[in-house]
Amino acid sequence: MRRIYTIVKKRNPNGQVNVHQSTCMVIPTLAFATSHWNVERLQSIKRPESPGEVLPLDAFRAEFMGRNWGVPAELLWYPSGPFQRREAVGLALLHDVPVRPNRMEDVAVSASMWRAFDELGRHEAQWIPYWDSAKFVRCDQETVKVSLYNRPRRGFILVAFNLVQEKCRARLTIDFSALGQPETLSAREVVSEAPVSIAGNILELELNGLDDAMVLVQPH
Repeated sequence: MRRIYTIVKKRNPNGQVNVHQSTCMVIPTLAFATSHWNVERLQSIKRPESPGEVLPLDAFRAEFMGRNWGVPAELLWYPSGPFQRREAVGLALLHDVPVRPNRMEDVAVSASMWRAFDELGRHEAQWIPYWDSAKFVRCDQETVKVSLYNRPRRGFILVAFNLVQEKCRARLTIDFSALGQPETLSAREVVSEAPVSIAGNILELELNGLDDAMVLVQPH
């Protein structure tokens, strides 16, 4: 692995070594990668009654985020399961992890997300994970987790994911002042481009089971 990394970087300083790996994190070799792809091992699992149990949040945080290993991560997805693509995207985005496109039609969905990040200015925004976001946004549904990409005075991207199979209407109470945002804001769902209404500091979302919403909120 070290030799592969050395050869790649000698020929192109911007070259990448993307490691396709699963099941365990072998840091002595993973250290010579620029990113890693994970989760292929789950594709052979038959979809259970509760798909969310296949990859619990604590397991995702321990293995699949990349931050604790120092190597950026991408989540793999396959039509064979056990997740549908939208389920995989929601779970991954909740952890600031992109899902690698599997089919050409996936590219258009990913591109809409990349454009939204560019529109916000992702590199200038702070990522606020769901386990630390309660002081900024509160949800009336315990099964819905919310992470944020916040750029003060310029807007934020909100990612909400419904962890269970039951459909719900999530009511989010957002502290715009704590986020450093103005009070007059407009919002739209990134993939569908549908407008999302904000009444005062309340934003409501209809979420299907194991479904997500990625909402771009910006000043008028």
